[in-house]
Amino acid sequence: MGYVARGGPNDGNDPHSWFEDGNAVSNPHEIVAEWVDPKRIQGWMVIDRDEDGDYKGRYVHKTQAMAQTIADRDSVACIEIDCLEGEGLK
Repeated sequence: MGYVARGGPNDGNDPHSWFEDGNAVSNPHEIVAEWVDPKRIQGWMVIDRDEDGDYKGRYVHKTQAMAQTIADRDSVACIEIDCLEGEGLK
């Protein structure tokens, strides 16, 4: 997690930042933004075809063998997933 801060109006301070490791600015500032690194999603997903003919995957399993235990006759693939949360799959 990190922060972006700013000084008061016309105080001559440039924007500063600090991080979880304890590095911080020496002057008090107003926090204007906070972010958390996106979660990494890794594992295996079974892709099924639903009654409308659309493809879907629902759960990410730690291993391929675990994913394949839920495969059924509507399953069309078992794919490996390695992405960041919110990144989407290509």
